[in-house]
Amino acid sequence: MTKSKMYTVGDPVNHEEMSAQWNAVHVRGEWRLLDLFWAVECVEVDSGKDEEYDENGDFLEEESVDDNDDAISKASFIRYQHSEEADEQYFLTDPRQLIWTHLPDDPKWQLMKTPMTEKEWQDQLYVRERTHEMELSIKRNLYGKGIVDAKDGKADIILWFPEERGKGYEFKHSFKRTDRSEGKRPIDKILNRFTVFDHIKDRIHFKCMLPVAGRFYLELYGRDKQDKDLKEFDLLCTYVIVSSTPDKEPEPLPDYPRIGWGECARSRKLNLFPITHKEAFITTEDGILDIRMQGSDKLKLKIKMKSAIIDDANLVKYVMMHWHAGDYMIQTRLPKPGKYALKLYGFATPDVPEMVNVYNYMITCTGRSVKNYPFPCFSQDQLGEDPNAYKIWVRGFQTELSYIEAKEGHTKLEFEAKDGILLQCELNTNNPVAAERMRVVTKEDRSHQFYFLDLPIEGEYSFNLYAYKRSNAQRMHNAFTYLIHSTGRPIEKSQTNTTKGNAIRNFWKDSNEITTETIETVEDEVILPVPRCMDNLVAFLAKRKSDEPPNSKSVERFTERDIELYRVKVPEMGEYVFTIYEKKDIGFIKSRARYLIRKVEEEDDDKEDDTTEDQDFMEVLSIIRDERRKEGKSVAESERQLQSNRKIKLNQPKGRHTALM
Repeated sequence: MTKSKMYTVGDPVNHEEMSAQWNAVHVRGEWRLLDLFWAVECVEVDSGKDEEYDENGDFLEEESVDDNDDAISKASFIRYQHSEEADEQYFLTDPRQLIWTHLPDDPKWQLMKTPMTEKEWQDQLYVRERTHEMELSIKRNLYGKGIVDAKDGKADIILWFPEERGKGYEFKHSFKRTDRSEGKRPIDKILNRFTVFDHIKDRIHFKCMLPVAGRFYLELYGRDKQDKDLKEFDLLCTYVIVSSTPDKEPEPLPDYPRIGWGECARSRKLNLFPITHKEAFITTEDGILDIRMQGSDKLKLKIKMKSAIIDDANLVKYVMMHWHAGDYMIQTRLPKPGKYALKLYGFATPDVPEMVNVYNYMITCTGRSVKNYPFPCFSQDQLGEDPNAYKIWVRGFQTELSYIEAKEGHTKLEFEAKDGILLQCELNTNNPVAAERMRVVTKEDRSHQFYFLDLPIEGEYSFNLYAYKRSNAQRMHNAFTYLIHSTGRPIEKSQTNTTKGNAIRNFWKDSNEITTETIETVEDEVILPVPRCMDNLVAFLAKRKSDEPPNSKSVERFTERDIELYRVKVPEMGEYVFTIYEKKDIGFIKSRARYLIRKVEEEDDDKEDDTTEDQDFMEVLSIIRDERRKEGKSVAESERQLQSNRKIKLNQPKGRHTALM
């Protein structure tokens, strides 16, 4: 028998349906095995294609299979015509490898020292040739069974491989519930939210934390990009995970990046290595972390944080990063308990215009009373000099570090700008009392611009410097961003910075929180409100994973029914940042609103499964809640997630978005 297209993974073998023939040849005094049919034309699971995820690891759509029980198993196996003349894997094959898929009627032709019984062959894992081609090792006594009992919804699977060769390996997985009978609604779309995997030196470790009962297919895929014959993903093996409903309800993960968690082939190729937190999974009680990584500034790293219940646009304020002397320093101040994905994006090659995901951490904040305050408003992901500041000929004379101490509340910043380059500065704090008293005095000396900061209240401040060409105000560059700590000084009661003469210099005394929101759309444009009661507003759009500066070319201001609005054009798929500023002619600017716009593919009404990720997440949460409730299990986590997401969902229309302040 062979585990051909007639074989259903996890089911008992059928002699009649699975009968097959292959050959034994006597070569140089020993018997060897070969299968000419499998070498030229064999079967392959119709999945593992890169189209399932985009290059950044974001889920696109489920594989195309018929929505019935048989389709998930037998119909998903197709005849595969090899592009090469023959697959050498089935020519004089090692008997220890062939036994995974081939069982001769006579045990002696297994050519094994200890022949395998039919029951053992039936129960073993379904393994394909890519496993052998990548020299993966499966410990039969631990992970060699095809059916895995997920006790309390948890299962662990580990595959080993040569450490040095494995540095170029990439893995991914597909997770499906096998039972789609009536009453069992499909939850395949976010089963990945309950699965994690990380690449640790000589092994790949998969962990499942299933929230509901059922039988699930876990298909593992691998590729070796350093080998031209193995550069495409192909099936390694298939497990059947059998889970009872766990008493404790697991929290869904905020993300499932294709490259996995922690070090991966891409991060190693780019020489990006962790220094302080070498494990991909971090636990913190207070939510405050200092992560240090070694990497070149040419990567121009950007940060993205994700949570299952907190809006992405708001999370930006709780993480910061800066680069110095070959190291990236990342700080977090997580706003509340829960799980967070910290994703790093960078340029894989200089000639590629868009960033790709290069490293990921999974952070769990356990403190029940955690409530950290955000950082002051930063104009960019990375503190200090923007990697592209030199392109617009702006130079800073501050320390190379991104932190500045204002002793007794005073500090001076100096910049040089080429003729024709105009500078705009922004000062921020989260303390309304400090905002009332802070001020900036400017002085210009030829091409040098000086900013004298007076920050009498002790605490944190941010200073953002923007630059644009006098001849082209449609592009505004983020030039420099600093985090400033003021030691403060005693203030006499009669002292104030809010007099009429200081009104302009204290342009930022209005410390109202900046409007932030994430918007998902399928349309080519988004309609957003113009902030009320503010003069001289300017707005810019930037693609989030691009090196291009923010520009106003795609932004149009118009009036409809006496309401002023912005029309923001987003023709391409991806994420954009749209920022609205209030501007003063003397060189001061203030952020008033910031939107994260996510352009996604349009839904197909004829395809029930072709929905957006957030809609999938909400639907599956309700499925999990209903199934657990039916079995008398706790549903507190699902209810909490649903309530939190409903508040966000109200602000995420399917198409054109209009909101009023």
